Amino acid sequence: QLPRIRSSHSRTRLHSYHSWVHQKARSAMYTVAYFLACVRSAFVHAVMLRVVHPLYIWWVFREAGTSLLVRIHVGLYALMFDRFVREARPIQRRLKGVLADWENPAIFGRNKLPPHVPLFSFATTKAAHQFWHQAKGSLEARLQNPHSLSLNGEWQFKLVPSPDHVVLGFEQAHFDDSDWGSITVPSNWQCQGYGKPIYTNKKYPFPMDPPFARRDATWVNGRWDWDAPPLSTNPTGCYRTSFMLPEGWATGDGGQIRIAFQGVDSAFYCWVNGQLLGYSQDSRLPAEFDATSAVLPGRNTLAVQVMQFCDGSYLEDQDHWWLAGVHRDVALLYKPPSRLTDFAVTAQPSLPAASSSISHHHQRGHSLPSAWVEVRATLEHAAQGRALEGSLEVELFSPLGESVAQSAVEVQVDSGASHSVRLQATVKEAQLWSAEHPALYVAVVTLRDQQGQLLDCESCQVGIREVKISDKCLRVNGHAIMVAGVNRHEHCPERGKAVTEESMVRDILLLKQNNFNAVRCSHYPNHVRWYELCAQYGLYVVDEANIEAHGFESLFLPVSYLSNRPEWKAAHLDRMMCMVERDKNFPCIIMWSLGNEDGVGDAHVAMAEWTLLHDPTRPIHYEPSGGRSAVTDVICPMYARVDTITRWAKDPNNKRPVILCEYQHAMNNSNGGLKEYWDAFRSVDGLQGGFIWDWVDQGLNTTTASGVPYWGYGGDFGDQPNDGPFCLNGLVWPDRTPHPALEEVKFLQQPLGIELYIVGNQLSRLRLEMENRYSMLSLVTSSTTSLSPCLEVQIQWQIVSDALQDRQLAEGVLDLPALGLLPGETLRLDWAEQFPALSALFPRLPVAGEMWLHLSVCLTKDQLWAAKGHELARRQLALYVPTEALVPRPIMLAPTMGRLDLKHETLQGREVVAVRGDHGLFVAIARDGSGLSRLDVGASNLLVSGPEPCLYRAPTDNDKGGVLPGFNFASTWEEAGLHDLRPTGAGGSVNVSQPSQHMVLVVVKWRLQGPPSTRTGMRGMVAGGQLGVNVTTKYRVYGTGDVQVTMKLACDRMLPYLPRVGMRMKVSSALQRTQWLGCKGETYPDRKASGVIGHNSSTVQEMHVPYIVPAECASRADTRWVALHHQTADLGVLVMPCPPTPPMQMSVSNYSMESLNKASHNHELEDEKDVHVHLDHYHMGLGGDDSWTPAVLKKYRIPPRTFEFSVRIRPLTPELGMDIDEIYRTLLPEKP
Repeated sequence: QLPRIRSSHSRTRLHSYHSWVHQKARSAMYTVAYFLACVRSAFVHAVMLRVVHPLYIWWVFREAGTSLLVRIHVGLYALMFDRFVREARPIQRRLKGVLADWENPAIFGRNKLPPHVPLFSFATTKAAHQFWHQAKGSLEARLQNPHSLSLNGEWQFKLVPSPDHVVLGFEQAHFDDSDWGSITVPSNWQCQGYGKPIYTNKKYPFPMDPPFARRDATWVNGRWDWDAPPLSTNPTGCYRTSFMLPEGWATGDGGQIRIAFQGVDSAFYCWVNGQLLGYSQDSRLPAEFDATSAVLPGRNTLAVQVMQFCDGSYLEDQDHWWLAGVHRDVALLYKPPSRLTDFAVTAQPSLPAASSSISHHHQRGHSLPSAWVEVRATLEHAAQGRALEGSLEVELFSPLGESVAQSAVEVQVDSGASHSVRLQATVKEAQLWSAEHPALYVAVVTLRDQQGQLLDCESCQVGIREVKISDKCLRVNGHAIMVAGVNRHEHCPERGKAVTEESMVRDILLLKQNNFNAVRCSHYPNHVRWYELCAQYGLYVVDEANIEAHGFESLFLPVSYLSNRPEWKAAHLDRMMCMVERDKNFPCIIMWSLGNEDGVGDAHVAMAEWTLLHDPTRPIHYEPSGGRSAVTDVICPMYARVDTITRWAKDPNNKRPVILCEYQHAMNNSNGGLKEYWDAFRSVDGLQGGFIWDWVDQGLNTTTASGVPYWGYGGDFGDQPNDGPFCLNGLVWPDRTPHPALEEVKFLQQPLGIELYIVGNQLSRLRLEMENRYSMLSLVTSSTTSLSPCLEVQIQWQIVSDALQDRQLAEGVLDLPALGLLPGETLRLDWAEQFPALSALFPRLPVAGEMWLHLSVCLTKDQLWAAKGHELARRQLALYVPTEALVPRPIMLAPTMGRLDLKHETLQGREVVAVRGDHGLFVAIARDGSGLSRLDVGASNLLVSGPEPCLYRAPTDNDKGGVLPGFNFASTWEEAGLHDLRPTGAGGSVNVSQPSQHMVLVVVKWRLQGPPSTRTGMRGMVAGGQLGVNVTTKYRVYGTGDVQVTMKLACDRMLPYLPRVGMRMKVSSALQRTQWLGCKGETYPDRKASGVIGHNSSTVQEMHVPYIVPAECASRADTRWVALHHQTADLGVLVMPCPPTPPMQMSVSNYSMESLNKASHNHELEDEKDVHVHLDHYHMGLGGDDSWTPAVLKKYRIPPRTFEFSVRIRPLTPELGMDIDEIYRTLLPEKP
């Protein structure tokens, strides 16, 4: 017990002592806590980026040493599935009993006709030829076929909770459906107002209890709750419609009437006039039934019962919306008694062994190669009592419509029998099909009787081409190709999976115009019209079986649980067989794919063996096992990093090409690092490109309660479970408006490479090199060339400067050599022969001028996929400018340039340094370190606040991605408090001086730290957010109206990688017009290869990029200056980096990063009262290798250290000056 304190002095000393002890204890506690936080921070970084991430890559891509571990893992998964993985009630497992068709993996069809190529049953050979040559096989032209009847249109519809709730007898013709609703066919019923769409990436929307697919539990808090069963266990749609049987469709003599459903999700029964025709699964392939015995003359009734889920749903877990219904065309087809039921056309050129000689012979005008065409047809004769004796003929028409080959063979088929026939023909000087030159022939196959009367006729497009793998290259017509591909879901924001021909053409035009040459049908066979259009416009296609069982995943690996089980093998094989049989005649298909993310099991081995046996002309593609399993002919991983695929391609033991089946996950603001992939593709032998994931954001049209339209994603429709916005990873919005990243993709994939080199280290000697990156197409600049095939282009060039009023110094057109630029050839041009001497241009440059060479390669003739003038390729190249021309001239602060008055005032309750000057200039600098409180000119308030340090950005989806909770960039930023750094109020200082009457200098020092936190993470271990940044800011206010702000940020070294290092400010909301000198479009450090530096203008709102989920966006790289102007008045503010600070990353927005971070949809953003401006000295890359690991490349990350940078802020008024170019070319003195 302390003695009584007898004097105030003693009490004061004791109080000081207690305070000293308390401070020391508190300091020690902070030191320990700070140390622990640093250790944890270091651990997180080390574990996340140096251990977990590499281990993830090693495991997922089956690197050395994983094979045995993976096999053990798969075996254990299968062994423990029933006990630990299966999601079913114990009693349910015991009471399975007799399985319904839709819950029996052994039943995937009843009474279905065998799969075959698309059939049309043309009435004449002329009609068969003109259908392709003139009408191009359009869906509209099919309606004119007298032997076909479309059943698309409005049907009666009723949705019930399960198959058990289907009204008995609804399939009968006399059933009263007057109280039913209506639905459009084709469509998905969820898009017509029935039920709700469900989006999941890999989680099944029902308890995983194969083969049962029932929603007999409710998803609550991340698990299935069996005590709260939903009202709808397996939504079932009942459809009814009627049709009139066309006259002349006689069936009594053996004629056949078929009904074909091109796509129904997911399983269905079909009746005509109450007679059951059959049952089918596989929602992406046709189901065809023989309706001959059921139809009647006159009016007939068609009824369909569609179950949303079936056992086949376990094979259709494809990272897309779960939408049900009749989503593709329905039609009747009449086939005569003697008929063609299938035919396969194989057309291949007779190529010499050396592909190089082909190239030169083809390109130099020598004779084209010959080709052989083989047709294998299946005939069926159903006429009673007599055999068929006649002939089968095939005639081949050239791309110009001329007959170039014929062949015929006599046939004899007994009544009620079928027969296979084989024909061969030779085409001389064949034009070869490729994506670059899609030359299409038409094959007409005709069955005639002995008198020559036509019995049946079919036709198809034919592309003469060869696909093979040799010398570690995928080759088309003997040439190695570079795959510039994309994955594409069939998606319409209004109709769901029901896509129109117009939508398909729109996609193809955009793909071709953005330099894509390939599409992977992810992950199912597409509408047949898609393949016909790809063949016509020129796109390579990977056709993929409708198989994905991603829900059977363990430790990030899809497991081959179903594909290794005998009862599921036939279902796997049937899906592959039906796809190949339907699509075998489409020349655009260069690879068959066994599916996606289903592991590698016995079923896949059987699928590959069957496919290679029935079609040895195409390689096999399959990704699981890192794309390197024995069942695939190409190594086709997904999201493998550049160093990984480079190592695989260089492996001498690897004999297969490397083509990424998926790479560069384009989720909202993404696709950083794409340049590194394409640098590798173009420099490493054996790397042949890949398919970006993916083409279109799969948002669905919906509205808010108040009627505001927007694109919805997982969870927006009350769907549970769901995977949120993971369906938004396209290069275009749902309405096909391009994302900014598409410009980067187009540039990196462009078919003409353009580079400028210095010869012999002599700046006066430059050489321009242009490489034709096409594999089979020559580039020419004259229509008189004899090269074939070729593409005629115009190469325009301009030399421009940012320093000139009209910006242009010189312009012209480049001519290619008379023989053109052959595929793979590089043209080298000396600068002096094509362009003016740079030394002659220097005198025309004002101070601080930069120069660039712009080249633009445009089409000179209309193409099927683009109009004349379309820009095929472009390049901006920086030109050498003498150093002395780059240095701005300093401003001499003469007495007439404006005096400054300095005072210390209180403004809105805050202590500020107030500086006043001529023309109503008023600058207020907060003494607490929060930046400029005011920048006014007269009565106009220009700067509302800032600039203040900013080390945060609204996290993108890539920032949030992490294979484990907390192991992503966004969570480390939040733990460190970067999202809400605040001045601590401790250790700060303000130093104010006025070196001259024309300059005021204010130096503010303070510390920024995150807010107090109760979390157990980094900030929770350090009370008050101990990690932070020491800031020193120098404000120089000049009589010219300029304010130069120099910031020095000393970051604690244990902070995480920083998203940005820069400053932000708020300016008046009246400043809505924007100008800047920098990259035109949205660009970032790792996504700016396509950036073109120049003078640009826009509005603040137009600069916003409306990603469906708001996040960091709209930034412009390499910005020299940015100006914001009043909408009507001569008033504005100019901001620019000050030397030696390099050009900065700039963004201007009506929304703060806090608002962007808070909103979950773009329509939730509301204009704020200020305009938010960011100028970043450094900005972290976006990443894009995937969206679930911290995948930003190391060179685009920002480790914490000390940074120093400077910006200049200048009011723009008639009195202070409005000439931005003039202001930009002056330099403020640091000393008076």
